[in-house]
Amino acid sequence: MSAQSKNVRPSKTKPRKEQKQVKNQKPAKTTVKPEKKANPPQESSEAKVDFSVLKENLLPALKATSKTLSKRTTLPVLATWLVQTEQGRLKIVTTNLEMAMIRYLGAKVNRQVEMCLGENLDDLIENWKDDESALDFICEKKTVTMTVKSASAIARVKGIESAEFPKIPTASDDIVLKIARSTIAEIFSRVCFAAATDESRPVLTGIGIHIKRNGKEAIVRFSAADGFRLAVLDRLEQVEWSKGFKEKEFNTILPAAAFGYALAAIPKGDSEDPVVTVHFGANNSQVHFVDENGNALIAQTIDGTFPDVSKIIPDVRNCKAITFGSVAELKSAVRFASVFARESMKTVEFELDRQTRQVKVSAVSAESGDNAQMVSLHSDMKISDAPPDRFQVAYNYSYIVDLLDAYRYGETDEDQKVGVAFLVSAPTSPLTVVKASDNSTLTQLIMPMNVRGNTSQTSSETPKAYAEYEDDGSVRVSDGKKESTTEEETEATELEQVPA
Repeated sequence: MSAQSKNVRPSKTKPRKEQKQVKNQKPAKTTVKPEKKANPPQESSEAKVDFSVLKENLLPALKATSKTLSKRTTLPVLATWLVQTEQGRLKIVTTNLEMAMIRYLGAKVNRQVEMCLGENLDDLIENWKDDESALDFICEKKTVTMTVKSASAIARVKGIESAEFPKIPTASDDIVLKIARSTIAEIFSRVCFAAATDESRPVLTGIGIHIKRNGKEAIVRFSAADGFRLAVLDRLEQVEWSKGFKEKEFNTILPAAAFGYALAAIPKGDSEDPVVTVHFGANNSQVHFVDENGNALIAQTIDGTFPDVSKIIPDVRNCKAITFGSVAELKSAVRFASVFARESMKTVEFELDRQTRQVKVSAVSAESGDNAQMVSLHSDMKISDAPPDRFQVAYNYSYIVDLLDAYRYGETDEDQKVGVAFLVSAPTSPLTVVKASDNSTLTQLIMPMNVRGNTSQTSSETPKAYAEYEDDGSVRVSDGKKESTTEEETEATELEQVPA
């Protein structure tokens, strides 16, 4: 009996020890919950926020800088925003290697971070629910991921190491031009529209900039030409020249789009018309537009020589004037004629009647029909200053509309009652329109189109004068009959015109 009891007792203690071990293991299992670690909101909430920014400030900056993203590229980093925190502000940079844009934003910065974020970032922020709340950004360097969260939403954006982003060149102080932001808008609206869109001649797709010393100031000329029209804006501006730059003149060519991008890069901000500093380098490789807050547009220049437009502009003293009483009335007549002009090479005819002191604006379509509208001359215009009786000439209607829009840029509806003078010397000569103010002069030229019944030649196929630009800036001129080879004739015009 005693022997059996000794054998039974240890058998009873064993299961008790096993039960104790099981009981001890249960708490260990309950303390480890991998589900909590995998929960994205809890993981992000525990991480420290690197910076916070309002959606209403971030989204416009992303939309603006997206203009210089390169979405079709073999380098993925060119399709990203470089997001940096710098001196208590948020810095956003994009580049397509031809132009780069920099925008600074006010933000609550807790830590210096930088990362390149993908091209869908602007869409993500645009569709974010909380418009008025701040968005918190957490940079995860190990996984190259940026976590964005607000009170009700969270997102993780895969990024690229900032070291792969191209270096942005620094500005040069060889030539420094200080202009108002409104001046850039004026150049964009009154000059850039005349630049060529055909990239076979890269020089003509840009804006020629000519800076000439004039005492403490400088005469700055902005020019654009597409071969059929010309727009030139001369302005008197403040220019600073470095001591090492001894030249009296400076020439460069900028892409026409650069002026529009500069307006996007530099917001109006607190100042209605902030001052923009334009940096030109003696090596003539880049031009920097920078405001006082560091917002900037950097553009590469176009190689080549822009034509000397001073040889194209005729002497207005040798021109006859057709002065219309109202810009609005003239534009309305041109748009009316455009209904049928669209089907006839956009040709709109202008015919002067000296007796009635009116100009007939008309268009003819062989398939659809024709129309005409009479436009009155200005009451103060002397009929003796007008071209000969029955003066008849034709132009591309879209060019005339662009010309009138550039002419009245910045004016109110009341100012449209002011007239505009068309200066011509012959039916085959360019139409010239000049508008001068205190510190600027706008000059526009449009080449005429072939028109039947022209007083200069009654042939149904009137040859047109034209000129072809050469790579060195010179031209080859033709009068439509034979090529001109004399130096005097070559200097007469540089406006390219394709013959009929």
